[in-house]
Amino acid sequence: MSSGASTPPSVLAQLTLISGCWVFLYVLNDWLFDHVAISQYASWVFLPAALRMLAVVLCGWTGVFGLFIGSFITGYYTHDFTDPGMVIVLAGLSALAPMIAYLLCARLFGLRADLQGLSASQLVVLSVTVALVGSFLHNLHFVSIGATSAFGDTFIAMFVGDLIGTFVMLYAAKWLMGFVLSKSSPAT
Repeated sequence: MSSGASTPPSVLAQLTLISGCWVFLYVLNDWLFDHVAISQYASWVFLPAALRMLAVVLCGWTGVFGLFIGSFITGYYTHDFTDPGMVIVLAGLSALAPMIAYLLCARLFGLRADLQGLSASQLVVLSVTVALVGSFLHNLHFVSIGATSAFGDTFIAMFVGDLIGTFVMLYAAKWLMGFVLSKSSPAT
């Protein structure tokens, strides 16, 4: 018997979708923008950055875990498990940074889990905060292990790359939604 309300996807479906999208976007980004990468850790364009924010905002802690799984898989893609500790730490930072940023913005703006009332300016601030927190935590780790000699070496590229990737993906989603909605609306 159906009550007419749609049920949310299962946790397993959410994890599969988020981690699969992360891997797809990561490989696509690597293929399209390898020439603008400054290291294996930072690029001037990073398309999966938008997924970080959306997964956490829409799926909460399930989104964090899905990001961890996807980041872990792509860590294998980039590091071949030559340093499993690095893969785990980077996956953890990739997954937790957007949640930290979201919780900070939720407290500042009173964001609701369903995004009702989210303004365009709040979306921009959330995007900038996610990029800032992620870049900061990753680069703090890189400096602490000696992977980079100065904090700013990869921070700027990661921050800008996350912002560009987020805005490219959000604009593409907006365009796609507009396209789909225009095709599905009846002609007048």
